[in-house]
Amino acid sequence: MEYVLNLHNAPLSAASEKTIRRKLDSATGRLRARIRRIHICLADDNGPKGGLDKKCRIVADVAGVGFVVVEERQDSFVGAATHALHRLGRAIHARLGRRIENMRRASRIGHYVEVVH
Repeated sequence: MEYVLNLHNAPLSAASEKTIRRKLDSATGRLRARIRRIHICLADDNGPKGGLDKKCRIVADVAGVGFVVVEERQDSFVGAATHALHRLGRAIHARLGRRIENMRRASRIGHYVEVVH
C-alpha cells in the first residue's frame, strides 16, 4: 500500500504525523492488501483564525471497488484525520460487502454481473 501525505497551510509535528500513520494502519488493518494507494491531504482553510477549519480529505484506490473518498473537518489535524480514517474503513467495508452480496445474488441466478458504484 502506497501512502502519500500532503500538507497545505498545515504545520504538522513529527508526533502528529506518527499518530496519523498509526491511525491509518489501524483503520486499514485487514484491508491493506486490497488498498493500492492512499492519498491524505491536510489543509487549514482559515489559517490562524481557529474553528472547525482543519480539513482532512482521503482518497483511497481500492482493488475491486475503485476510489473511495472521505472528507472531515475538525478543530485539529489529528482529530480530522482520525475521524476521516475511521469513516474510510467503514466505507471500504460497506463497498466490499455490497460487491460480495451482488456476486452471491448473481451466482444464485446463474450468471455473474459485477455492479460497481
